[in-house]
Amino acid sequence: QIAVNKNYRRKGIAKSIITDLMKNTESYNINVINVDGRSKSMKDFLLKLGFECGVSQYEMILKL
Repeated sequence: QIAVNKNYRRKGIAKSIITDLMKNTESYNINVINVDGRSKSMKDFLLKLGFECGVSQYEMILKL
């Protein structure tokens, strides 16, 4: 998981993190990022970086 403190947002930090992540994992063919479906801002941010929405996932929990 990654996050940028609210006081440091809109300074290019998240873009730098994602860009470095993509460069450092390029040889592993990693091309999927899981995002909390409730985070519209993160989804919009990644769309601006060229990502596309893919398959929806659900986290399923069974309380025992």
